[in-house]
Amino acid sequence: MPQNFTENPSALIEATFNQIHAEQMVGLPFINERLRVSAVGFTLFEGDWLGVLLTPWALNLMLLPGPDRHWQAFTVGEKIGLKLPSNDYTFIVGEHQALGQYLACSVRSPVKDIPGQKAGLQLAGDLSRLMTALPAVNVTEVDESRRRLLGGMMKQSAL
Repeated sequence: MPQNFTENPSALIEATFNQIHAEQMVGLPFINERLRVSAVGFTLFEGDWLGVLLTPWALNLMLLPGPDRHWQAFTVGEKIGLKLPSNDYTFIVGEHQALGQYLACSVRSPVKDIPGQKAGLQLAGDLSRLMTALPAVNVTEVDESRRRLLGGMMKQSAL
């Protein structure tokens, strides 16, 4: 069942995934020992907590219920399509006793090629900012349509 987070869940996410790392992931061949668990850029987006989770095994977008949000119960492993400003993403329902249900979208797994924590945090921070960024518009197209609009208005006022 989803849990409702009135405060930023970053510390709880980090504690939960540090525990998972210590109890279930240590020594696995795909672990990047140069990385630590970090919850990056979690902020309220349309009422829910959206951010990036960097772990020694993956880089994921994560979504958790925000204040006064009541998600329906999902089936763990169920795929949910979400449209964010930057793109459409497929999230998978996860669940942990400490977090309740959450949605995660794998961006990169494994993460063996990330050289260290500083690079991992930079990548996670960039991703956090980009996932909710509005798509860029070709400036030339905007300028041309503005010129047409203004040009039309100027011609009408000259008459």
